[in-house]
Amino acid sequence: MWVACLQLCFECGTHNPQWVSVTYGIWICLECSGKHRSLGVHISFVRSITMDKWKDLELEKMKVGGNRKAKDFLSTQDDWDEDQSLQERYNTRAAALYRDKIKTLAEGKSWSIETSPARNYVPHTTQAKLGTSTSYPNFRQMKQSGGMTTVASYSNDTTSMEAACGMSRFVLISYSR
Repeated sequence: MWVACLQLCFECGTHNPQWVSVTYGIWICLECSGKHRSLGVHISFVRSITMDKWKDLELEKMKVGGNRKAKDFLSTQDDWDEDQSLQERYNTRAAALYRDKIKTLAEGKSWSIETSPARNYVPHTTQAKLGTSTSYPNFRQMKQSGGMTTVASYSNDTTSMEAACGMSRFVLISYSR
């Protein structure tokens, strides 16, 4: 059952997703990856499983995550509602808790709701305007030109997901049970 879950987009159920939200350790399709990107990198950091380079911590987030684990956790939270819009769902205490859980576990630390700083999360009521300048402290350099933002490589220790995981993405899937 877990393999079938991971071979489907977490959001819409499309088969064979080729993108992920590293933040949540979930597999998503191309269309949903665009929707996740629109949430902002502070909410959902999206990566291609074939085209992007990966940091070790990002790979760890995928190992401790997985679609089934995300669904199991989020479905137990009072403020998570599948009928809400994507924007509303990921602006909840449930989503904040799960972001913190994935980050903490990927760092090799123990996690509990009682000690999570996200336990007191208050949903944002205002939305940023599109095109506003945003600071990304994890990146070395950002350059804006012609309304487009280019993010320079942030580290020399990046590696492709395929190279890090071996034969294919299914090696990583086995860690996501």
